[in-house]
Amino acid sequence: MSREVTAKKIVYVALAVALLFVSGHIKVTVFSIPYTLQTLAVMLIGCIFGERYGLLAAGIYVSMGLLGIPVFSKGGGLHYVFEPSFGYILAFLPGVYLIGSLRKRASSNPYLLFALLFSVAVLMLLIGAMYYMIVIKGIFGAPLPSVLYSFVAIFLPADLIKAIAAALICPRLKRYYV
Repeated sequence: MSREVTAKKIVYVALAVALLFVSGHIKVTVFSIPYTLQTLAVMLIGCIFGERYGLLAAGIYVSMGLLGIPVFSKGGGLHYVFEPSFGYILAFLPGVYLIGSLRKRASSNPYLLFALLFSVAVLMLLIGAMYYMIVIKGIFGAPLPSVLYSFVAIFLPADLIKAIAAALICPRLKRYYV
């Protein structure tokens, strides 16, 4: 991979940021639980753009939101760090990096790719849950089983479907990998 920054790569990063934005505003509510497509977007961005440009795109997205640009699903601004869901947004950074750095090893085997994508999705959910427990509620402010249910377990079925979808889509986009 060339280290040279080209107009094409800048456009790719901008498209990835736009994908994160749009996917956060597409909501599907099932049994009063809102699901977005951002986890799927993180998976696709990691697969297509790799760790370097994927991480750059996720970092730009998070930075834009914290600077007050309303890219997050509930707006933007520095106060967003106190939103219970902000841990999930922070988890985009390690999520896209892990997928991007391991994608080529897993892309030839759809089962291995699925395992990678779903494992990273679970990791992102755990990061979101731990952020809520530590930053929002304080280390002893919320019981662990309740947090794991509310911030991890209820999202697992949707993330399973997203990982399957991404595992089917990513190999077809392999020729576009950056």
